[in-house]
This record gives sequence, structure tokens and C-alpha cells, in this order.
Amino acid sequence: MKNRIDEIRKIRGIKKKWLAEQLEVSDKTMDNWTNDRTFPPADLLYKMATLLRCSVYDLYILDENIEVFPVSFPVHISQK
Repeated sequence: MKNRIDEIRKIRGIKKKWLAEQLEVSDKTMDNWTNDRTFPPADLLYKMATLLRCSVYDLYILDENIEVFPVSFPVHISQK
């Protein structure tokens, strides 16, 4: 997955430092998130999406170089 945090932040005219302050994280942590070194925890991801006025799903995209395989789950049908 590749993040779009900086892309969306710039479109919205929001400074990275302000976003880090609102999320109560360091500038280094924000840099790690925007450079795909680490991922934000779910609660901060939701808060970030709210601050950036987008959905959580908008913040990340699948990397085109990653092959995605469908997952199948066994289906058990009970007989009554």
C-alpha cells in the first residue's frame, strides 16, 4: 500500500506541522507515516481523515506492483 497523506494534505492547503500538532505526534512520526516507513494507528488514521476531510480509504492506495490474490473462505451449510 502507498499513502496519499501528503498529496491530500497539500490539496487541502494544510501544513504538515499543523496536522502533526492536531494528531499530537512528532514531526518525525508524521514523516515516517508520509514516507511509508510506518503506519498510523487506526484511531489516528480516522482522526487524520477527518482533519483532511476525506475518508480513511482515500489515504491509502494499493501499490500497482503488488499482486493481490483473491481470498476464498470455506462455506459450511448446515442441514436442518
